[in-house]
Amino acid sequence: MGMSTLPAPPRPGTTSRTDPRARWAAVVTICAAVLWVGLMNQWFLAQELFGHTPGAASPLRLSIDAVDFEADVLPYNPTEDQLSEASLVPPQTYSGYWLTPYGMPGAGSENTTYIAGHSYDRVALPFNKLSDPSLVGKRLEVETVDGTLDYVVDSVTTYEKDTLKDSGIWRVVPHRIVLISCYTRDAVGKNVVVTASPAPED
Repeated sequence: MGMSTLPAPPRPGTTSRTDPRARWAAVVTICAAVLWVGLMNQWFLAQELFGHTPGAASPLRLSIDAVDFEADVLPYNPTEDQLSEASLVPPQTYSGYWLTPYGMPGAGSENTTYIAGHSYDRVALPFNKLSDPSLVGKRLEVETVDGTLDYVVDSVTTYEKDTLKDSGIWRVVPHRIVLISCYTRDAVGKNVVVTASPAPED
């Protein structure tokens, strides 16, 4: 039985004939890649120099550096019954939950953006840090799918849980952010609500 053989690969440093069309295609590919990188660098530079205001888009992450507060944000779509009863209970995780029937942060916002999360005095949850009146005046950073937005905390207010549904936090206020959680000193009976407005441009 004869043995089949395969040609050995060329040794380093040796030359072989290459199809001119393949060589030309490789040159074109490299040039296109260099051009693309250059264009992207110019685009990012333009964003830095001239500023980019993100359009209204889904929030992804919250942070308040002054108190080491950070939380991922996931979408939450309440049922019709929950909306009609003003009873919103997001999943019990460390994340914040964006109430999708309302507003989105960014240019073109048409309503308040509501994000809810859980607090508990016996577990170190991120939203525990919202039960702190000293947050007023602190910078809140909101990362969205279209960019990052800066806000300033306007107020930190507690509500009895049975009065929250009739409070003024549900008014339509474009560009406003409202964070809702349980009040750590009375997680069963009270909510804490943090409101924030877009930070003034420097």
